[in-house]
This record gives sequence, structure tokens and C-alpha cells, in this order.
Amino acid sequence: NLSPGYQVGLSEEIPLNKVWTINPEIYVSNHVNNYVNNFVQIDSINRFITRHEFRLSQTNIMLPITIQYKLPLESRLNPYIFGGGSVSYILLAEFNGQTNTSNETFEGATEDLVPQRQLLNFGAILGAGIKIKAGKNQFLAELRMNYGFRNQVDASQRFSNQDLIFDYGYIENDFR
Repeated sequence: NLSPGYQVGLSEEIPLNKVWTINPEIYVSNHVNNYVNNFVQIDSINRFITRHEFRLSQTNIMLPITIQYKLPLESRLNPYIFGGGSVSYILLAEFNGQTNTSNETFEGATEDLVPQRQLLNFGAILGAGIKIKAGKNQFLAELRMNYGFRNQVDASQRFSNQDLIFDYGYIENDFR
């Protein structure tokens, strides 16, 4: 399950001519996923494990650069399309787990996932938007797709955190 995260950043528009604009940007974002596994298992000290809950959190800094093409329409609405690329760097990646047994609940320590991740990642960006003139200002609405090229999990380190494997049965999945 996805949970609320955040993205904050700055964007600059540098007009090249009447229809082309270059957009350098910088963002810091946090993505959170929650996972719940209900099951029955007896652990090594004869407790009935009934549930595991995980919270995965990752914070990145991203530097996208896009080229924007303004569609040739003269109106209060100015539609455009854009494309480009990005580079991102993982600042923080954490795992928090909780285990429920038949008669107690215990929370494990926060585990650092950064050693199991590819810190530097690259992506492509495609999108469309519209700028709405309102006096001297503009309101902006965009639809954007970011596609990651590289698996963020370092496959050579996937099994390196034995605590996650044996305490929670957790092994990192591939994702971009």
C-alpha cells in the first residue's frame, strides 16, 4: 500500500524562443510503502507469529532537465508538451518492521537499506501541461511520467542484511 509522501522543489523556465523552453529543476522527494502479511508460523522459540508489518521509506534528490514545446495556439490557455531526462541520488532508505505474535507485539529496529541500493539512478521524463493566464500571473497544471532506467536495488547486496531475511522474511524486490 502506498502512503503519503512529499515532493518539494524548484523549477526554472528559460525561454529559447517563442515555442521552445528549457526547464532545469531540483526536487527532494520521499516515497513510503506499507506492507502487511497475515499468516501463522511458529518461530524458533515456539511463538505463534500471526502478522508482519513493514514500512519502507526512501528519500531522493532529483535533478530533471526537460525541453518544453509550446503548441501554437493563441489564447488564455497555453498547452505544451515536454520531454527530457533526470538523474537522482538516494539520500535515505529505511525499513521499519513490526511483528505480532498470538500474545505480544514487538517492533524491530530501523534498518538502513542504503547499502542494498544503487545510489545513482537515471530516468526519462515525458509530459504535457497547460498554462492559464490570470492577469500578470500564470497557473500551471502538468501531467508527467517518470521512467527509471536502472534497478534501484543492488542485486549483489540483495541478501546482505540477514536481520531482514531471518527476522521478517524480507528480501528486496526489483524496482525502478
